Amino acid sequence: MNYYIYGYTSKGSVRSENEDRILVDGKIKSEGSRYSKTGAPFIAAVCDGVGGERAGEIAAQTCLEELAAVHYRSTVDMRQVVMDIHRKVKKNGVIGQGTLNMQTTLCALAVDEAGEAMCVNVGDSRMYRYVNAAIRQISTDQSYRQFIYEHGSDGEVSNLDPKLENAIVSSVGSLSNEPEVELVQLVTRFGKEPDDMILIVSDGISDYVSEQQLEIGMGLDLPIGQ
Repeated sequence: MNYYIYGYTSKGSVRSENEDRILVDGKIKSEGSRYSKTGAPFIAAVCDGVGGERAGEIAAQTCLEELAAVHYRSTVDMRQVVMDIHRKVKKNGVIGQGTLNMQTTLCALAVDEAGEAMCVNVGDSRMYRYVNAAIRQISTDQSYRQFIYEHGSDGEVSNLDPKLENAIVSSVGSLSNEPEVELVQLVTRFGKEPDDMILIVSDGISDYVSEQQLEIGMGLDLPIGQ
């Protein structure tokens, strides 16, 4: 079975640097697009860097460089892989110049040699699955708002400071907390429906584009890049 992978990243019109990185067929992109047709196994991923100066983009780049070196199979412990990457990013942040406490999100699709797929998530970048003209979120946002929603009260959620609600509570490279590595096995295999697609985005998309808008966009009769 062939998998068609398309990735695109851009700094946009607000920031001077792009802290996002994408991994497509073993290659990392910091700007522009990449398309690939590949077979299993493979890992495709998005990282959104967190940190001052250029630290966020360095954390995202390091994370995906380490992930690209993984020879993924069903026997690979992805939780351990992510924790090893976390320690590498954390160490590099401590010894680097201006990179102390650099961090990044990580959201990846890992497909093994049998075609079994898994969502690997740390932070608030998101994975969606689009099938039968409907979209649903697979990953869980590891944000302060979600944390309060799960562990607090309705009043605490409604009274959250807007500046804090999108703050992430789990990341790769953090000096203060170990990341919460979320692993979600996809229940149904790819290819049973002709429109079956996985979408991975940073908050540069998810903060501004609703699920309804994503459904409309992905339902258009256009090449996926457009």
